[in-house]
Amino acid sequence: MSERWSWVPHLWGLFTPAFTLGCLVLGGPWMAAPLLVFLGLYPLLEVVLGQSSTTRPLQEGRAHDIIVHLHAIAVPILLGVLLWRISLDGLTLFTGLGMASAGLSNGASGIVAAHELGHRRPRSKSW
Repeated sequence: MSERWSWVPHLWGLFTPAFTLGCLVLGGPWMAAPLLVFLGLYPLLEVVLGQSSTTRPLQEGRAHDIIVHLHAIAVPILLGVLLWRISLDGLTLFTGLGMASAGLSNGASGIVAAHELGHRRPRSKSW
């Protein structure tokens, strides 16, 4: 893949918060679906696909910065949607599953953002 399009595979990382958001909006048993994906499908994919033997150098650029910032923006959005869902449904088993789903998703997005910002120089645009 050319250097110009090296950011495209990183869009897959945004599937986690987007899927969680959709499931929280749908409510009910859908709020358990992210847990099945995060704790079932993702580990299975990791075993099946294996690890990459190549390490790419730090990838920077506007597209990479936007993806990192979208992860950071996803955290308060998911929290707000979770609170909205709880205000509609109350504290139920499904909203508890939604809390766990949002917590895992927000944790992952927070780790992605913090890790990538750790590669940046302090006081850069992303900081």
